[in-house]
Amino acid sequence: MDEIYLLDSNTFITPKNSYYPFMMAPSFWKQLKKNLDKFVLLDSVEQELLVGKDDLSEWIDSLKSQITDCKKRTLLKEYRQVLAYISGCEYYNDRALDKWSDQSVADPWLIAASIKNHYKIVTFEKRAGGLNAHNPSGNPKIPDICDYFSLDYVTLFQMMENLHFHL
Repeated sequence: MDEIYLLDSNTFITPKNSYYPFMMAPSFWKQLKKNLDKFVLLDSVEQELLVGKDDLSEWIDSLKSQITDCKKRTLLKEYRQVLAYISGCEYYNDRALDKWSDQSVADPWLIAASIKNHYKIVTFEKRAGGLNAHNPSGNPKIPDICDYFSLDYVTLFQMMENLHFHL
């Protein structure tokens, strides 16, 4: 079975703002669209991207049929698992739980969907590093949470290589 990639908001925002602006690198966006059958886009990610009212929000809006509702009952068990880990882990403080408990934040939904469906998360986030009980963090990072749940994640560039993007 082919891998299915679950894309974080920053895998769209970072390229748009730096490496692959729409006007300068349309082939990147065409390659993404060409590979839609290998991606899952959560509605929580969509909502984060539609805020901008720019080329990216228009591009995302054109993918309506590809958006997956992440708040389905099928993901609630896994979503609660993620929040329970954040709540019970001595490496995170109350601010971390408050942040990830916000239903509009996509990160815990990405983790939940990956737990449930074995998707590979695509993100530019890096591990927080130095997590410890003496100085708990208020900012959970996707790679740290993926490590705890034994989930796979890659950067956008690794995904592009795996899917043989040619720009």
